Amino acid sequence: MSFNGSGVFLINSAGQPVVPGTIISSTSFNALTADLASGLSTTITKDGQTTPTNNIPMGGFKITNLAAGVNATDAAQLGQVQSGGLEFITVTGTNTLTGTLVPTLLAYATGNLFSFVVATTNTSTVTLNIDGLGAKAVLRNATDVLQAGDLTVGNVVVVIYDGTQFQLISVGFGGGATGAGGDKIFVENGQTVNTSYAIPSLSNAMSTGPIAIASGAVVTVPSGSVWAII
Repeated sequence: MSFNGSGVFLINSAGQPVVPGTIISSTSFNALTADLASGLSTTITKDGQTTPTNNIPMGGFKITNLAAGVNATDAAQLGQVQSGGLEFITVTGTNTLTGTLVPTLLAYATGNLFSFVVATTNTSTVTLNIDGLGAKAVLRNATDVLQAGDLTVGNVVVVIYDGTQFQLISVGFGGGATGAGGDKIFVENGQTVNTSYAIPSLSNAMSTGPIAIASGAVVTVPSGSVWAII
């Protein structure tokens, strides 16, 4: 009989309990040992010999002192989730980017969000291949390929996988226009352009507020580029 399905261990009551001065029935004894063996075989051993065969309700209690997850099938510590380390990839390359994630990514999934620090400023269109799962284009504005300088060395980039390619949704910049070769997108409110700046051909520049252009500074918008103040 062993466990009754609600966590209560039961044994065959025939011949139990044993009464002093009486002969122990082999049938009762064997039934007892069978129940004990069945019950022990249902438990989870601490050395990992047995594994659960169903979901384990925790009754509102926590799993504590859990080791950090390493494989994709491991449980994660809360600290791993809070730190964002499960989404931060180490990237190498200039235009053909190779990324590694810990734990290793098993497959791309729509909605995957990743961040990385740009290792080298890109010089043309960009692809990203994470953990050997295949190179995917990195786009912006849904369909636009990246232009030279869109990913600047040292900046933090956030991309999301849309089921087909990676969409660039965030780029960290260093604080406003710095002249040719500097930042490629204006994002600061009320910033001042102190040095001459040429927006790269076919690139977009955007501001969330007014931009003051200092005396003598020149901002050039080449054909095919856009400067928008929102």
